[in-house]
Amino acid sequence: MQHLGITHILCLCTNEIGQSDSQFPDLFIYKNFSVCDNEDVNISRIFDEACDFIEAVERTGQSVLVHCFEGKSRSVTVVLAYLMLRKKFTLIEAWNAMKKVHHRAQPNDGFAKILQELDQKLYGKVSMEWRRWWKPTMKVCPICGKDAGLRSNSLKLHLQRAHQGV
Repeated sequence: MQHLGITHILCLCTNEIGQSDSQFPDLFIYKNFSVCDNEDVNISRIFDEACDFIEAVERTGQSVLVHCFEGKSRSVTVVLAYLMLRKKFTLIEAWNAMKKVHHRAQPNDGFAKILQELDQKLYGKVSMEWRRWWKPTMKVCPICGKDAGLRSNSLKLHLQRAHQGV
């Protein structure tokens, strides 16, 4: 991790591997949150503090590793929230950026719902629909059956172009 320039670690484990016993405080600066990867957990309670930590590290030009036990639900959710809250990404923009670098990203359904609620709060609408297991739902044209894209606006544009504004 030092070779990669990691100086800080944001740990989102409970009493799993990754907390206290296996940490190296002489090498890295840690911020620990005990968060369970369950659909009924309100992960948004840590968003502000976790985002503050990431942002502070970023401002100094250093690098932070955000991790959880499997590296696909809690850590991904917090990074998506960071992109939305601090970088002003919509959920779809954050998701697309995440999937370019982390193909296994798969927040649990409860976390996905929290991110959709955050999208609604920040932008007045949910920028993407989600199916179980965090797969985006394509908008399908009711006239020709073609996939029109992930957003409602994509479907509207398709209808205007392909079907003269029907």
